[in-house]
Amino acid sequence: MSVQLLYNTYLRQLSIQERLELIRLLVDETIVVQHQHSEVVSLHDVMDFAGAGQADAMEEDAQAYVDNLRSEWE
Repeated sequence: MSVQLLYNTYLRQLSIQERLELIRLLVDETIVVQHQHSEVVSLHDVMDFAGAGQADAMEEDAQAYVDNLRSEWE
């Protein structure tokens, strides 16, 4: 059965709330299936961490480093 036929026969009759629930179920199931078939699921790119740990590299006290950053925001 084609998706269009399925939609025309059954899904078009659903209320908006039922359609939204169906969408949620499809998305949730698709995410789970995709996750199961992925060897590595990365939420971040390695470049997202550029500059992380900079205070340690400079041997500066972490609190002093944060205080300095905050003072630059003002």
